[in-house]
Amino acid sequence: MAAPKIEPLPPETFFEKVIHIGTRIVYRVTKKWNKGDNYLASIAAANEAAGAVIADFVKANPGWSVAASVDNDRIIYNAAIPASVKNRIPKIRQASFYITAPAKCPSSFPKEHQNIANYVWYMTTVVSGQ
Repeated sequence: MAAPKIEPLPPETFFEKVIHIGTRIVYRVTKKWNKGDNYLASIAAANEAAGAVIADFVKANPGWSVAASVDNDRIIYNAAIPASVKNRIPKIRQASFYITAPAKCPSSFPKEHQNIANYVWYMTTVVSGQ
């Protein structure tokens, strides 16, 4: 795995700070462990960084809500980012949405989707003209 390159400009917005922190952590992890060949550890570090930034925002802005748009693998079973935030703010109320695009919407809730997230959103893509 190649280590990501650190951005040359200092971050200004909240989103840029999240990306900057995550990239720096992934860069450090991948450079030092197994000659940069430790994908899972680098992803775990990035998830922790994202959880820390979200928790810091919540603590600094009481009463505000936060919505984070991330890949399913970063919220599945409320692990990764949700767990990281919960560890930092134990009494936080949060919800996760697992988005999937089956060939057709299931007629009943699939057993394999139980506990995958707080909510499962089945989406289908409609192509114009079909």
